[in-house]
Amino acid sequence: MSIVFISSAIKELESEREVAKETLLSLGFKEIILWEDLPAQSRPPREVYLGEVDHSKIFISILWQEYSSEVIREIERAKKRKIPILVFIKKIQEDWGEKRDPKLQKFIDSLTHPSSWCSWKSFRKLSKFRLALTEAVMSSLFERLETPFLTHSRKDIYEYVERIVSSARKRVILLARSLILILGPRPYLSDTPIDYEKSTYECLLNLFQKAKGGHIKFSSGYLIPTTKAELITYPALKDFVKKQLSKLFDNSFKKNPKSRFSLATPSPERSLLFTFIIGDDQFAIWFKDPSNPELDICISSKNRMVADTLVHIFEENCKVKTLETLLEELQL
Repeated sequence: MSIVFISSAIKELESEREVAKETLLSLGFKEIILWEDLPAQSRPPREVYLGEVDHSKIFISILWQEYSSEVIREIERAKKRKIPILVFIKKIQEDWGEKRDPKLQKFIDSLTHPSSWCSWKSFRKLSKFRLALTEAVMSSLFERLETPFLTHSRKDIYEYVERIVSSARKRVILLARSLILILGPRPYLSDTPIDYEKSTYECLLNLFQKAKGGHIKFSSGYLIPTTKAELITYPALKDFVKKQLSKLFDNSFKKNPKSRFSLATPSPERSLLFTFIIGDDQFAIWFKDPSNPELDICISSKNRMVADTLVHIFEENCKVKTLETLLEELQL
């Protein structure tokens, strides 16, 4: 995983530094550089921390009240080395007696200028900081992808899902708005389903059989509100979905405890804005254009670091459910 360097005044932003570390670990980063975590060394401190900046792939700076020449020096070093810089500025509460050093304010003004060379976000609460950090890091990763595959065609998206599933040997993680494995191909319960949806559905059923036998990990997630909306629109689906869920759970867990298949859903407060599929080192993310709900946009690439990060996002946001819980949530 990429090395991330976290820079800030240590004492005044101790909680933010700890939250940043926890968040990055949850996203799959293994090498996170914090000054307080470095072992004692014989070299001068400035040489040590600037050397760590040189080796980092992402540089994160957190600023609040205190001015620190070391922090400014680290940012300038990252800029010189052309390392992606993500700056997070904690808001000042003047009515609480908080004041920002004028020298730091002048530096922040240069960072937040429209012509700034870095990406920045402001925050106050730790929860907002955690969310802003996650979004900024993911955006930075996607900007550095090489030769991504981009399409607006639903047919291309379904075919790419099949390619990822077919090439995977160790894992497949799928998070969809309404899961085809449960609802079946469109048009639902039709004798003439859409060819590419039928093909993907059969591909996922085959993957399920492999996972049931313990040969590959297959975690399938979907959004409860979207799936419930589909069931309201197509009430004839309810019996099929109930039988399908019961079949998946009966075959997967009761008859074969070695199964590596699971169904999971994100909690309502963590409803994700995009859906994705991950193979061993490949991924595809797709989302809808708010101005045109019929338009699906997909970006995908072969990148192990991003694939691992998406797996951690899935595991952090989605909880594995029992059959009884799923049936209750879907009002079946």
